[in-house]
Amino acid sequence: HSNKSREMERNGSFQSLIILVSAVALILLIALINLSNNSRVLFLRNRDYYVLKRTHGATIGILILEEIVQCLILCAFIILLGFWFVFYLNKLLGINSFSILSISQLIIITTILLIVLLLVMVLPEFDTLSKISLVEIGILKIPSCRRRNRWQCEALLLLRLQYPFL
Repeated sequence: HSNKSREMERNGSFQSLIILVSAVALILLIALINLSNNSRVLFLRNRDYYVLKRTHGATIGILILEEIVQCLILCAFIILLGFWFVFYLNKLLGINSFSILSISQLIIITTILLIVLLLVMVLPEFDTLSKISLVEIGILKIPSCRRRNRWQCEALLLLRLQYPFL
């Protein structure tokens, strides 16, 4: 407990606590924006992979499900790393921070964090995935593709994706 002469309250300043929580919320918001941007960059880097999967008949739902599974694995790793870090700090500093919250409150906070992380990581890809069409894929851009069967068109598309200068 703080008993400094410059503080108005006996056990510390409530205004300092509000400033600290606001700073943590701001850092969390910046981290979520950064995570969203990194997720979008990774998706755009692998765009040819998703285009190829769409040409082989994968639906948008399957691709979104694949992204959700990848995000769940990453979110689980982030949450486990966070809990390990808290346990490590508890032992290091001698503070029992889990005595403040009950198990149900920890589960609710973790679930909310998991949902927010999933939304931040999957929603940018969902917008881009819904815009991938057959015209963008390239099947209709190949003029001779209309006269050939499907596997010949896919072979031409694979060549075009691997060697875009042809």
